[in-house]
Amino acid sequence: MTMKRRKGVFLLWTVIVVAVVLLLLPSVFLGIRETFHRERIGEVVADEMFLVQEVLEIQKYNRVFHESVPYPTGEVMRNGRVYQVSLKEIRIDVDGVPLTELVCTVSANGKFSFSATLDMEVPR
Repeated sequence: MTMKRRKGVFLLWTVIVVAVVLLLLPSVFLGIRETFHRERIGEVVADEMFLVQEVLEIQKYNRVFHESVPYPTGEVMRNGRVYQVSLKEIRIDVDGVPLTELVCTVSANGKFSFSATLDMEVPR
């Protein structure tokens, strides 16, 4: 009789363990899904930052060395995503010193955008 009772207890424990595992699985999968989503967002932001840096560095090089190296503008494809790159040039004076302010903005699908500014002295 004790053998049958033990089999029943073992079966009960097995059912409880399976139920607990099935209850915890959805939260694990949601956590993994959220992690992958944040990873994709991080990749987009990093791509935007690198594009802005590339455009501003090329512009700085062109102005310092009087070159005309092409830089990415308009629609640019990076890592399988399409980014919109725009560059604005604004003339400003700071304490009587003429400067050129370069504003580069990169956006991906209109959701995220990154912008940076570079101020350069106008050659005399």
